[in-house]
Amino acid sequence: IPSWEEDLSPIGLEAATLGGRPARLERNGQDYIIDSGGEDFVFSYELVLTVEDRYSPDVRTMLTFLDRDRCRIMGRDVFLVPVVSLSDGIVIDVDLFGGGNLQSPWGGLGGRMIVPSIEELPLTLAVDGNYRILEEWTGGIDVCLAIAGDWDFGDGELFGVIRSIVSSEMALFGSAPHDRYMFVCDANPVRGGSKFEYYGVHFSAGMLLLLDPRIDRSELFGEKMAIIAHELFHSWNGEAVRSDGEGFLWFIEGATVYYSYKILLDANIINRAQYEARMETIRRRYLDNPYLESVSIGESGYSDLGDKSMVNLLYDGGCLAAEAIERRLGELSGGGIDLIDVIKLLSESEGPADDGALVEAVGRLCGADITAFVLELIHTPAPQILVESPADS
Repeated sequence: IPSWEEDLSPIGLEAATLGGRPARLERNGQDYIIDSGGEDFVFSYELVLTVEDRYSPDVRTMLTFLDRDRCRIMGRDVFLVPVVSLSDGIVIDVDLFGGGNLQSPWGGLGGRMIVPSIEELPLTLAVDGNYRILEEWTGGIDVCLAIAGDWDFGDGELFGVIRSIVSSEMALFGSAPHDRYMFVCDANPVRGGSKFEYYGVHFSAGMLLLLDPRIDRSELFGEKMAIIAHELFHSWNGEAVRSDGEGFLWFIEGATVYYSYKILLDANIINRAQYEARMETIRRRYLDNPYLESVSIGESGYSDLGDKSMVNLLYDGGCLAAEAIERRLGELSGGGIDLIDVIKLLSESEGPADDGALVEAVGRLCGADITAFVLELIHTPAPQILVESPADS
């Protein structure tokens, strides 16, 4: 989108019309405002995209991918929405490959999808073209996999892992924010060095899984599948429970990392030895982090998350903090309360969650004040409870 100091014409915006009559169009900062007088209107535009099929600091927010035979579209990348109150149900027609293979979390009929609300449009991930589609009712919700490319495993094998994870997470929570979830699987060409070879992104009812194309089929029953459990878990811890800015990101990401491996264990995707080995790897990487002595877990969410070491501090430290809090919950409740109970209670509260809401939720569930515990654990660099061995703690 050009600078707002320039004219609107470079993106090909056509003035909105009301039954053939022009509607007043103006801009306010970074917003288009169309004065329709409450009447239905039509507007159109052309948008030229330059995109890369990777998720790294220099293209952190661009998830749209275009190829000769297929595309995935991220709503916030390509759709401009007028600043007006619109009724629920936004009709989107996509005609890129002519095969009628459009799929989105909201389903698809031919080349059309109906997004349930204007708020969901920027968060909608859709695919069209040469994606293979698998769909089945699982754990009380409709689950769809859209997968492209050649892999060492069969589509059904990956879909089986996804369905097992969905069933395990639904068993924990009993219900989900959406009744249909779509997982999009593509190869991630960014490998090695400071990059992440496996990357997942959660947006509303859509999950993008960027997997290392070299993945061996045996790894479908390994720790790498935590990426699926992680992104789906954000439906509750991240969507139903929202962060208060960046200050609660340690919990949103940390508790999600922690439970993603517990879910793999519960779903028999990994065994107890694999689970314990993974937790030890997380602990060793946290203790070896170059920011350990200078940045607290809570502060890491405010820092440069283009820095892989800082990301690891947030995720590894948050995971270990979640484990420590769950252990404390077990001590306070005699094993009757865990973090799932806390997340459920936080999800019932209005507005975003923060450390204070966490402390309050624990107080309601266990009748204890863990303010000092959270303060030391989250806001002190290298907290003693995480630096010392689990056996000592």
